[in-house]
Amino acid sequence: MSYEYFDHTADVGFIVRAESLERLFEESAEALMGIMLPLETIECKIHDSFSVTGDSLEDLLYDFLSEFLYLLDAENMIFKKFEVEIDEGNPFKLFAKICGEKVDPKRHIFESYVKAITYHGLEVKKRDDVWSAKVIVDI
Repeated sequence: MSYEYFDHTADVGFIVRAESLERLFEESAEALMGIMLPLETIECKIHDSFSVTGDSLEDLLYDFLSEFLYLLDAENMIFKKFEVEIDEGNPFKLFAKICGEKVDPKRHIFESYVKAITYHGLEVKKRDDVWSAKVIVDI
């Protein structure tokens, strides 16, 4: 695991580091799900995909992570595996293949519930050969 959590007033944040932009986004999704419940409790029963676009990498990450909150709220779905492809054109485009399952209250005990991704402090940058992202979520 190459992400870490930090407290931010009434919110929670995480910093992710990865060797590729795609892996950065994949690990950001893992970190988001990990705030809410242990990933090992999620099974890959349902495979799905979606795409998002953004004018910046920060916008792209915001929309990507927000899609998981939408899928949780609208379809009662949680995910554990993420495969991302990113086109760094203008705008940035992301295509994600994901797998997870419907929430099972008997097996999925939420430790916290993320209400929203915030733009506060949101950043995606590359330094030397390492990508990093900082994300703060509203719980």
